Amino acid sequence: MPEKIKIKDESEDKKYFTIIPNYILNHSTLWDREVYIQMKRITGEDGTCWTSQKTLAKQCGISINRLKKSLKYLLECKWIKQIGVKKITTKGGEQEVNEYSVANLWKLNMGFYETKGVSREDIPITKGVSRDDQRGITAEAKGVSRDDDKEERREEERREEEQKSNATGVADNEIGDFINIFKENNPSYERLFGNKTERAASQRLLDKYKEKAFDTAKFAVSVSGKPFAPVITTPYQLEKKLGDLMAYYYKEKGRKHNLGVIKT
Repeated sequence: MPEKIKIKDESEDKKYFTIIPNYILNHSTLWDREVYIQMKRITGEDGTCWTSQKTLAKQCGISINRLKKSLKYLLECKWIKQIGVKKITTKGGEQEVNEYSVANLWKLNMGFYETKGVSREDIPITKGVSRDDQRGITAEAKGVSRDDDKEERREEERREEEQKSNATGVADNEIGDFINIFKENNPSYERLFGNKTERAASQRLLDKYKEKAFDTAKFAVSVSGKPFAPVITTPYQLEKKLGDLMAYYYKEKGRKHNLGVIKT
């Protein structure tokens, strides 16, 4: 049997490239996709990633809480795999971090698109025909009605608007998680989800304080109803009464206790 020859490309033409399967781009959210891309950039085709969560979250422009959710999703999809724990040396001393490898998805990617066929978005516009008309022609050629195609376009536009609204780096579901904290002391907390004022206050707190905003909201809820504690049942009230809450915190708990709340 002839010996197999393995050729390695050492030209370094692809030194500063990260190649991502289209399957990932079409089956992930904006935040899950960003985490995957950053991890793929770090690992390349054969390496591993043991970047700390704090560093990786910063590179992705998301909170650690959002990062953990994305890592869980990527693991469940088997796009990445935890291969162990690695000890690294930092300025604060030695610490253990999870080490991941990125799965080879090229066969999955090829198989999916060869079965599915070419997307109509890959078909060039017919000369003299608008993009909207071309969409209709392509959809009808595939047995899809214009109404169905319009519904799909509306969904695409909705996703685009959602991405624009989250341009600050705070994920929409993070705001939902933050508002959800107040359900313990606000019987009508569900109305907060659609309230622009409450959502804006949530976003400002998350943008400015990151994970500590969650800890502070939980603290505010936990002391609700106690003597001298400020009444805070919404994100907007938390933003406005943050100084009062901190004064209560230091008075009752003292500076020796650190609950991870915001320090003003």
